[in-house]
Amino acid sequence: MNRSFIAAILISVSLTASLCWGQKYQPLEIVPNGANGMEWISNESLAVSINLLSWGPNWTWFQYNAKPHTSNGVFSFAQNVLVPGTGQQLHFTCSAQQIAPDKLQIIYDIAAEQTIPMTGIAFSIRPLSKDMLGMTAGGENYAMPFQRRQFELETDHLTINRNGAPPIDVSISPPRKVASENGEIRIWIAGDAIPGGQHLQTKLVVQTGSGLKFYPDEFKAAVHDITPDWFLYSVGRYGTPVDLSYLNKDANGHYISAGSHGFVKVKGDNFAFDDGTPARFWGVNVVAYAALAGGIRADDIAERLARLGVNVVRLHHLDSDWTPDIIDRHAADDTTQHLNATNLEHLDKLIFELKRRGIYVILDPWVGRTFLPGDKVPESDKFVRGNYHMHPYIFFDPHIQELHRKYLSQIWNHVNPYTHLAYKDDPAMALTELCNEFLYNQDIRLEPYRDEYYQMYLQWAAKNGVDPVGDRIFTLNFPIDNQRFYIRVMQQFFSSFYNYDRNDLGIKIPIGDSNWFHWPWEIACQSGGDFMDSHFYYGGDRIGAGYGLGGLWVANPPQGAGTPFGTIGAMALLGKPMSSSECGNNPPKTYRSAYYVGLAAVACLQEWDSLTAFAYSQSAQPVGTLAPYDMESDPATIASLAAGALIYRRQDVQPGRQLSVMTLPGSEIYAFHWENGAEKAFQNTAGFNVALETHRVAVVLGDQSKIPADVHPDEIMTPESAFAQMPEGTQLRSDTGELWRDWKLAVGMINTPRTQVAYGKLGESHMAWQTRDCNFAITTPYATVAMSSLTNDPIASSHHLLLTAIARAENRGMSFDIARTRVVENGTTPILVEPVVGVVRFKTSASHVTAWTIGSNGSKQKEIAVAMKNGEAFIPLRAQSETIFYDITAQ
Repeated sequence: MNRSFIAAILISVSLTASLCWGQKYQPLEIVPNGANGMEWISNESLAVSINLLSWGPNWTWFQYNAKPHTSNGVFSFAQNVLVPGTGQQLHFTCSAQQIAPDKLQIIYDIAAEQTIPMTGIAFSIRPLSKDMLGMTAGGENYAMPFQRRQFELETDHLTINRNGAPPIDVSISPPRKVASENGEIRIWIAGDAIPGGQHLQTKLVVQTGSGLKFYPDEFKAAVHDITPDWFLYSVGRYGTPVDLSYLNKDANGHYISAGSHGFVKVKGDNFAFDDGTPARFWGVNVVAYAALAGGIRADDIAERLARLGVNVVRLHHLDSDWTPDIIDRHAADDTTQHLNATNLEHLDKLIFELKRRGIYVILDPWVGRTFLPGDKVPESDKFVRGNYHMHPYIFFDPHIQELHRKYLSQIWNHVNPYTHLAYKDDPAMALTELCNEFLYNQDIRLEPYRDEYYQMYLQWAAKNGVDPVGDRIFTLNFPIDNQRFYIRVMQQFFSSFYNYDRNDLGIKIPIGDSNWFHWPWEIACQSGGDFMDSHFYYGGDRIGAGYGLGGLWVANPPQGAGTPFGTIGAMALLGKPMSSSECGNNPPKTYRSAYYVGLAAVACLQEWDSLTAFAYSQSAQPVGTLAPYDMESDPATIASLAAGALIYRRQDVQPGRQLSVMTLPGSEIYAFHWENGAEKAFQNTAGFNVALETHRVAVVLGDQSKIPADVHPDEIMTPESAFAQMPEGTQLRSDTGELWRDWKLAVGMINTPRTQVAYGKLGESHMAWQTRDCNFAITTPYATVAMSSLTNDPIASSHHLLLTAIARAENRGMSFDIARTRVVENGTTPILVEPVVGVVRFKTSASHVTAWTIGSNGSKQKEIAVAMKNGEAFIPLRAQSETIFYDITAQ
């Protein structure tokens, strides 16, 4: 933390320097961020993030979690931490204090009883803007963006500067190595070993020359009580306020049972049912305790989701041992080779309740299975627990694979007593996958797996004329031959289990391989299934004040890591349906209410086939406070999901008229574009991300010759051309004219006959935003406001409409750091909602319009006076209305 702290100081210096020469400089504010980082604040905005990076042997990463202490203005922490892979403890201490109005001193000490091999310990100093930070070292000037190893030197003095502004002086005693690494500076305070019986000490003094404010206690620097005028809106404990269940019903108001159209099939590059009806899925994940609660909880979840407009649920973490799972840890034979009858019945109940309300199921049977001694899986007690318990051993070990086949057979052949159908024979099952979040970790150390894997590698190398690389096959994912071998291992696994599911078990629905990637070769690994799937959680943490609480997606430039839709679009292979079985912008992200609406619109533009947000709930009962993976009680997410359901389920946004194809020739499939935050990785390029919001996009594994003859793209991209294609201005508009945003203004609009939306920093823009039928004049700084027809008619002629108006939602008493980038105190129940204030007017052919607020229990609460003038209705949004939904009827 101290190290981070030091880095923070360096950064603060740079910030000061960034002010124009001759002006009076505002003191920089530096705030600790736990035990692993610091934040540098300028004018209440986060300018630089600093992190303490520690690696044991072979780059085994570890962190510090000691609680910092503050006394007499001194920040300090001390911790003994076990260095991975060594069995030895490192003792780390740090102290920092302001010693003058413009000086900060940091002293840190590292010690060990015995010599500990390391990779090293460093401060990472990363500005949030490429032009923010420069430095002078060894008489040379360096400017952002720093390249990898652009400079590596040992020094006792640094000058941090920017464009002739006052420099910041940093003295380092004793001298330490300073290096560049892909857009950041690293100050290495420890090298490849911590000497036993000694103290490795470093002292830094940072002088800004322009004032400095250091907060040794991060909690005292927090922003408290920002919600005094907000209102209570308890969606979780009282149900879903709106009722969009008509999307799952027939003309007589009766539910159309899931499976009524037959099994889901692949038809071209989309899904369709047996009877030819197009199949598009909008839904959520229901996880762990929530999936296996059974009884009334199963009925409540199904009913609430139907009201939310959901038509698919992904059931996840069914086999993880941290939850009541469907695997029985069988005392009689000490194995995991039996199913738990009670928990399986609870799962059956939920599936039945979903099915009868028209909600399909994505069954994800394997996530985190563990083993017992009777399973005879050597060294399984040393496997990494959690999501990846059997990775990577299951990908090649015959015994583990055989146990997995037995488990799959038990699941898919199980007969649900409520539906009287085996899972494999139930058309309410929509999709499944072979492996959740494929994570190929070739660093295999346990025997007998290491030898088993190496022998398999030697056989492959001999067959393919490859010179073996020895132990480097366990440690390096390059050169290309290593990747080729990894691809072969994964493709054999996926092919084998696909054939087992399809041919031996008789599973009829589409089967996907997996759903995660870092590099293009991993996309190639997963391209053999019936559809593609990509997990992605938008954070926006690389823009503005989005460090910990996330950025606003409409403010995100269309390039750089973590763009709003690039990671999903990267796996949209030409000719295959596209799914994202885990996606979202989760609590407590500040601007989350804008994301699902935007995701629904872009998914329509792209003709993506299935989206399931993670997670509606993983709890046996609704959670009363905001939680990253429990959105059931979050008004901001519920409102956005409901508005998104109307957009996506009805396909209110038209598909893109033009087609762009991103081609990945062999050189790109095996490429690692990690430099400068992977800016040249195709999914991060401006050209690719601009295309995702302007027309349809597909990816081809190969060069232009791999595009089928009957496909005629309007544009063919390569990663190189997409990187060079910078957008003109700050606006994007879809080729249908229905989607628009300006990332500089941080405002976006959706403009279709049945749904019209304005979202983003509406109040901050000081403008009224006009769509074809609606005008949104909002004074609340940030909000998502959507007018939706609840009939098949356009807004202007609809007799029933829903107005959604949502801004922020937070726990009572939730506190933040001074830049509002991070939660300092989580707060308590209840969840409070910021009122959206302004006026929405819309064109209507009706002579009389009535509007009611909708309470959190779904009932009409207060009638709102609606003025009529020149064929327009004026809906006032007032704080005292205390709602996020308005029911509007037009007569």
